Amino acid sequence: MTIHGLRIAIVGGGVCGMVCAAALLKEGVDAHVYEAANVLGEDEARLAGVPLCSNSRRALKAIGIWDAVGAHARQAFATAQGQLHGARGREYYQFLSGMPGHEILPNGDLRDKTVDGIPRSILLGVLTRIVGPERINVDKRCVRIIESPRGAILHFQDGSTASAEVVLGADGLRSTVRRYVTRSGDTGLDPHLKFSGTICYRAYIPMDAILAAGTTLDFSNQPFWFLGKGKHVMVYSIQGATLANVIAFASDLNETARSPEPAPETTREAATSEVLEVFRGWGPEVTKLLACADKYVKWSVDVVQPIPSEGWVRGRVTILGDAVHGMHPAQAACTGQGIEDARLLGKLLGHS
Repeated sequence: MTIHGLRIAIVGGGVCGMVCAAALLKEGVDAHVYEAANVLGEDEARLAGVPLCSNSRRALKAIGIWDAVGAHARQAFATAQGQLHGARGREYYQFLSGMPGHEILPNGDLRDKTVDGIPRSILLGVLTRIVGPERINVDKRCVRIIESPRGAILHFQDGSTASAEVVLGADGLRSTVRRYVTRSGDTGLDPHLKFSGTICYRAYIPMDAILAAGTTLDFSNQPFWFLGKGKHVMVYSIQGATLANVIAFASDLNETARSPEPAPETTREAATSEVLEVFRGWGPEVTKLLACADKYVKWSVDVVQPIPSEGWVRGRVTILGDAVHGMHPAQAACTGQGIEDARLLGKLLGHS
């Protein structure tokens, strides 16, 4: 691979930032990643699957990395996370009422019903090999950006700096780069970040425990959504159907006006009793399922308020992925949008 042209710094080593690095390197651009954590993918969702639908697959194929990624993905017709075996011919999700009786709800047809999924930690491992560990810098939390005659200088929490001709901010919802680009200041409330009104509870539950609880639905071979007023629960199998990823959402749209809680208060541990109280009165399949978890991770779901496109760039610094359009996770589209961003920026900057 011949490297030429711009030196680009990517702030954020999640899926979006890493795919962007791969896209730039394919175009021969000198890209380097700076990640705040000390290990890529070290978070509470590392076991969860990343859904790769048709647009994501096309973008990864265009970049030239789909073969490497796809080798680790399990294709499935029936699941948004794509980690089931032999699931073709079934519905994308089975939608049921969360109330007693669990009435089957209509499920709309989908234009493209194939979804490939890959555990986030495995995907980041594949991307690390593609990009090259020598281009990935961990423990580099960006705290400030200063313009320079030839681009920008990144200042990190450990006192070090890095210079680049172009800076791309793929540093997520609480983006430092977005604050710079939108001139929102280094501290205080971020005017572009808002609480969505939704609280989410997640747990990874052994499938054996769910069966022992007396549930009658086969959670190991079919993903489900249970729906109710202002709440829903989704469950699908991971890790070779040995675990169920259970995610319960409770929303109050009257709460959307308030600002988000400061990190790290957005994520905390929650007792199983709290979750059961939130879903009091729901049907037995849901309550038995929720009761199987020893504990839950609870987080406030924040979103990025729409930013006019002219506000996405400041000088030689721009933002992509969740940093610019962080959205509610219920449709599992956040990562796919970021992959498309990365593909387009790779092509644009490769022609610069």
